[in-house]
Amino acid sequence: MALPVFVRATGAYGGGPAGGPALTTSAMATEAGGYLFVSTTHYTPGVNVSAITDTVGNTFVRAGTVQGGDANQDNEIWYTPNPITGTLSNAVIVKYTASASYRDVAQCCFSWGGTSSIT
Repeated sequence: MALPVFVRATGAYGGGPAGGPALTTSAMATEAGGYLFVSTTHYTPGVNVSAITDTVGNTFVRAGTVQGGDANQDNEIWYTPNPITGTLSNAVIVKYTASASYRDVAQCCFSWGGTSSIT
């Protein structure tokens, strides 16, 4: 099986305590046949990521959740389980169960040498 090759990344920072219920990354080009990985963190007790979507309709699944330095910090990784079609402009939207503070999100595109699924 081919090893993943990093293509490019972009992100967004939601800043400070005046968070919101969603955060959108900057748009970036993605590679056909590649996979997207999204990492997100926030610092708000009792709030979780409810869904991740993007502007071109890819499906994302949660790979895992790790508690940060204390019970208020949530760190999650999500990914596309199947190859994406690729586009010149794709933004990722992280949706939270309630307004979240100190939000940060990054989307990364990896080429994976013709792999048909990574689930």
